[in-house]
Amino acid sequence: MSTNRIKQLRIEKGLTLGQLAEKVGLSESHLSRVEAGARGVKLSKLGALAKVLGVPMIELMPQESFEHASDLAPYVPPKGSAVEKALATSSQRMFRVLSGVLSELEINSCNTLIS
Repeated sequence: MSTNRIKQLRIEKGLTLGQLAEKVGLSESHLSRVEAGARGVKLSKLGALAKVLGVPMIELMPQESFEHASDLAPYVPPKGSAVEKALATSSQRMFRVLSGVLSELEINSCNTLIS
């Protein structure tokens, strides 16, 4: 949680800790600990905080959770897999390996995609 951002926005909005806590349904002590970085909040309360503070919820989420290399790295299919073959082929040949890709992903019919 971007704790400094919550406090900054609260102050910019002219809200006391108690006023913001009441508007989002938290105790003042809990919100104080959230702002200090000692506690977290449920997603529903994070949404309420964002609404009251007038910002998108993602702005209150911890930025470091979006900066992990594995989150940003492109998908690399296993060597020799049908997915790798599909990505490496021309668009004209891609449909030939599509059934292999679907099979590898254990998708047997379009109904599997819907359910």
